[in-house]
Amino acid sequence: MSISPEILHKLEKLTPKQQLELAIFLSKLEKENSQKLIPFGKLSGILEGKIQISKDFDEPLEDFKDYM
Repeated sequence: MSISPEILHKLEKLTPKQQLELAIFLSKLEKENSQKLIPFGKLSGILEGKIQISKDFDEPLEDFKDYM
């Protein structure tokens, strides 16, 4: 991913203090986003035993009997 020239131009105009503040903010933002991601392996099976499907789940519905 590349940074647009417009953003680079704005970054160059910042004072050293502002650049430091921006770097700190970006670090926090990056850390926050990485904490929200959950690896797929940890999600697999987390609802096991919590969802029940009725035995006649695949049976045709009475409402559609006229169309079959």
